[in-house]
Amino acid sequence: MTEADLESLWSAVLSGDLDRLHRAMDGLGAGARFHVMEHLQQMATEAGWQPVQRSNARRALELLRTESAPSAPKGPSEPRSPG
Repeated sequence: MTEADLESLWSAVLSGDLDRLHRAMDGLGAGARFHVMEHLQQMATEAGWQPVQRSNARRALELLRTESAPSAPKGPSEPRSPG
């Protein structure tokens, strides 16, 4: 991956745009996705990052976690009685 590729990747990941984020992450292997998530966690929680970087990292993590969370069951909230 070239420096320009890395800049493009992080620009997409930190953009706050769900489509760009997904396109960037979909182009990565499992190991690279893990490292991106790990780095986002560091950016969001560790000192040394600018406030906008921390905010963008938190947003990316939120988007990725929301998308990967299992969906709530759909349908009636109460069981139906046999008719």
